[in-house]
Amino acid sequence: MRATVKVVARDGLRGFTYRAVAREAGVTNALIAHHFGSARGLLRATLEMAKSATGQPIGGVAPLGHPTNLPTYIDTALEQYPELWAAAGHPNTVFRTTYSELLRITAGLAVDMD
Repeated sequence: MRATVKVVARDGLRGFTYRAVAREAGVTNALIAHHFGSARGLLRATLEMAKSATGQPIGGVAPLGHPTNLPTYIDTALEQYPELWAAAGHPNTVFRTTYSELLRITAGLAVDMD
């Protein structure tokens, strides 16, 4: 499932395929199909893993406030915006911040996602 997270972070949902995940994980498409049944099953399992790790519902996962210390990656492309709105732990809540503040409060790692 970590390979799924990497593929989606790098390529977006449009780049999410069995083949891309298998290549990232170093396994065969058949192995993924055997364990998860379908691409939808793999994505569902990955989202449930995220919910379990963060303690927050999908669609509102905040970049901080998790029950364990999770790595946070922040796209350097966000630096161009004077203010950012981030999820705040629930699908219907957000908070306003800045790029530098987001890096600080999350101890995030700035990465170029292009």
